[in-house]
Amino acid sequence: MLNHLAYRCVLAALLASLAAVVHAEDKVVVPAGEREKIVALVDELVELGLPDTAGGEYFVGRALVQQQLDPEKESPVLPMQYSRIQETVPGSSDMIYRFIVPGPHMRLADGRWLISLGYLVTPSEQVQVFTRQVTKRELNNVWEDASKEFPFEPDADFDEWFAKVRTDDLDAMKLGVQQGVPLWRYLELPRNNTTLGVCFLLRAGASDADLLCYTIADTRCRDYWRLQPWSESGAPFDPTGRFEGFEQAEKNWDENHETFAVEPLSVAFRRDLHRYFYHMLSRSDRPYSPELLASLAKATLDPDDPQQREEKIDALAASLRLPSEPAKDDDLASVLQSWGPSEQRMVVKNTTNDGNPSISTEIEVVSGFHPTRKDLPKLFELLDDNRPSRWVDFEGARTVGENALRAIAIVLEQNPLSLIDRDPAEPWTKESRQQANQALREWWDEHSAEYPAEEE
Repeated sequence: MLNHLAYRCVLAALLASLAAVVHAEDKVVVPAGEREKIVALVDELVELGLPDTAGGEYFVGRALVQQQLDPEKESPVLPMQYSRIQETVPGSSDMIYRFIVPGPHMRLADGRWLISLGYLVTPSEQVQVFTRQVTKRELNNVWEDASKEFPFEPDADFDEWFAKVRTDDLDAMKLGVQQGVPLWRYLELPRNNTTLGVCFLLRAGASDADLLCYTIADTRCRDYWRLQPWSESGAPFDPTGRFEGFEQAEKNWDENHETFAVEPLSVAFRRDLHRYFYHMLSRSDRPYSPELLASLAKATLDPDDPQQREEKIDALAASLRLPSEPAKDDDLASVLQSWGPSEQRMVVKNTTNDGNPSISTEIEVVSGFHPTRKDLPKLFELLDDNRPSRWVDFEGARTVGENALRAIAIVLEQNPLSLIDRDPAEPWTKESRQQANQALREWWDEHSAEYPAEEE
């Protein structure tokens, strides 16, 4: 006969077991067909060259990376924004860079590190990765571990959050988002890059990571900017760079949506990966080669590419091959092609202080083209030039014509689109751009005499 203490232990174990059964029965799963598409896409991206995290280990926390190099002959393994300390090496032209990089990170099966889920770092005598500030997360039972460490109970506003959401299975959507919160916190995934983390986690064997696709789909259905590339409309364009009309465009979109339609989980996953790859292709500190990022971006397009985004990818890739500075005798169109946003470049300087040699690095700002009134006639002629330029922003590579409009704005010291009474929140599409360009040329024909070049 069981004594009282033993009875209580058996009862507690039984209740815990029953609770676990109920918990497991309540757990939502990604539908098999959707999961199959998600996993197939991950495998395809790895075949194209995305780092293979199969057999890898997952860590959260800050990674400390140290690299010794000659800055005039080698490049840092990580963006300089993460380097807090640089030291000279006595008797050498080498420097030591110390990087502090937020997580998460993965150590791949071949020993390389995927730092901050973006930058591949190969440890060597010159490059060390220190793990004293990171914590390993086991991936075998990741959802169970996450739900124990970060239990989440929805509050009174949870149902209200989904009031405008339209989907075939709202209960599954709500439960998936609810269960994704502990996962997201436990894995310390970045808010703007959860999808890439899910991609690497699934490949590494964290099968429950696909639950986060509910969170991804929920985030996307309410986000004007994440959905914009897949819509028939377009974002506004402000050639002054002040983003006039952008806030109003987002507000208009929100007011025009009584409900938010949720994309199928595999579609939300694929499109959000595309957003990441396309954005990384536009960055100077891109983690992979432009060729690989272009391939990954194309692999995540909609079937048959109805939005014609492959054209944007090719234009962006082409812009990266343009010279950063025009030749001395280049025409205005070539100058506009080479014109990009002001750039910051790291310059290594060798100096001597009281006879002691010293190496330092400084940031040099390169501003580029400075248009004048004498350029105006040709700038208006070039408005329809669709060749890509080096000016890259959230939309990708801007055209020579859009750079011409930007130059006109600088000379006139105002947004030229306001001269034709164009709503700054109006979408900037191929058709609306052609209409605006025609109206601007008509305006110039009427007002060109007011801007004589001799008043420079």
